[in-house]
Amino acid sequence: MSHKDRKDMVERDHKVLSLSSQCKLLHISRGSLYYQAVGETAENLLIMRRMDELFMLYPFYGSRQMMRHLQREGFAIGRHRVRRLMKLMGLKAIYRQPRTSDPHPAHKTYPYLLHGLTITRPNHVWCTEPKGSAEQQNSTQIRAVSLPARLLQGFCKMQVSKSPWMAGAVIWIMAVRTCAMPLA
Repeated sequence: MSHKDRKDMVERDHKVLSLSSQCKLLHISRGSLYYQAVGETAENLLIMRRMDELFMLYPFYGSRQMMRHLQREGFAIGRHRVRRLMKLMGLKAIYRQPRTSDPHPAHKTYPYLLHGLTITRPNHVWCTEPKGSAEQQNSTQIRAVSLPARLLQGFCKMQVSKSPWMAGAVIWIMAVRTCAMPLA
C-alpha cells in the first residue's frame, strides 16, 4: 500500500484512536499528516518558462550550459537550481551517448552453450581461466567440469578463441574427455 493511501486512511476526528496512534499503526510519520507541499515561486516559474524556450532552441544544453545562458540573460541562478528545475520539467540534454557496450562488427559472437543446462552434480561442466600474474599467463587453471560430448566441441572452440595461450591445454583435455565419453 502506498504512503498516500495509508495517509488517506487516517481519520482526524476518530473517537477512540488518536492521530499519533493511527500513524503508528499505519507506519507513517505524524509530521507527514500536517505537511502541505509548497508550489514553485513566481521567479522559478519565470525561469522554467525561459528554460523551456531555450531548450526548444538548444536541446543539447545540459544544466551547466543552461545556467550560463540564463546568467548571461540576467538571471541570478546556480547550476544546482537549474538542474533541479530541469529534472522537475523532465528536460534532459540530447547528445550522443558513448556506445561502450556495443560489440565491434568484425568481432565474432559465440553462442552461450550452457543455456538451459542445469548443473546438477560435481564434474558436470568444465571451464578454464588464466592465472592472475603476468608470468603465470602461460599456465592454465582448469576447474573440474565435464559436459556431454555434443556440447564439449563447441565449448572447446569458445575457449580457444578467448585465450590462445590456453588453447593447447584445453584442446588436449577436451579431446581426452570426449574420446573417453560416449556421445550423449
